[in-house]
Amino acid sequence: MEKIVALQPDLCLATKDGNPYPAIVQLERAGIPVYALDPRDLPAIMETILDLGRLLDAEEKARQVAGAMQQKVRKIKEVVGQAESRPRVFYQIGVSPIVSAGRDTFAHELITLAGGENVAAQANQYPRYSREDVLVFDPDIILINTMGKEEIMVQEEKEKWQKFHQIRAVKNGRIHTLDPDLFNRPTPKLTRALVILVQLFHPQLAGSLNLNADTGGRGTHANE
Repeated sequence: MEKIVALQPDLCLATKDGNPYPAIVQLERAGIPVYALDPRDLPAIMETILDLGRLLDAEEKARQVAGAMQQKVRKIKEVVGQAESRPRVFYQIGVSPIVSAGRDTFAHELITLAGGENVAAQANQYPRYSREDVLVFDPDIILINTMGKEEIMVQEEKEKWQKFHQIRAVKNGRIHTLDPDLFNRPTPKLTRALVILVQLFHPQLAGSLNLNADTGGRGTHANE
């Protein structure tokens, strides 16, 4: 807290999940304006960008960024609308224990918008599962969010799944790792994450609107 005050910022941005309320109060008492962010889905992210544009006297730039996001989401919906089916997807966050993403999460929204069906959609935000539970789900695709883990740990996790030959995702080689820089933060990069999921879920459609040229970021696919 002392370091933040010493910087004498004109504005401090806080997040509801990441910053305790007493710390925000302490900053405000020190004369530092605080703006709390809590975007829970893509429309809320776009609205937050517009809010920041007004706060930072950068409204035109904010409109450009939010508009580009909106256009990309619209394009992706058009592409996904051509899909004849929706693959069943298991989204893995934790390793020990295995944690997935239920409803009311960015991951669930991204999976749905990209034309997939989240097998954990009926659960709370971040349910825990055993590998046997996933065997029952029998997903078409398994996505592993690496959470910044070392490559060797990610490879070990994929090898553990390879033992479950009964799972369709394993049989068909559809286990993929995801870059947390793209998938974990409520930023405009989530539209890049959407493009990647369309490529993984519906590779036959991804090229129809030249989506491949717009992924950006680091490599994100496993089993390439």
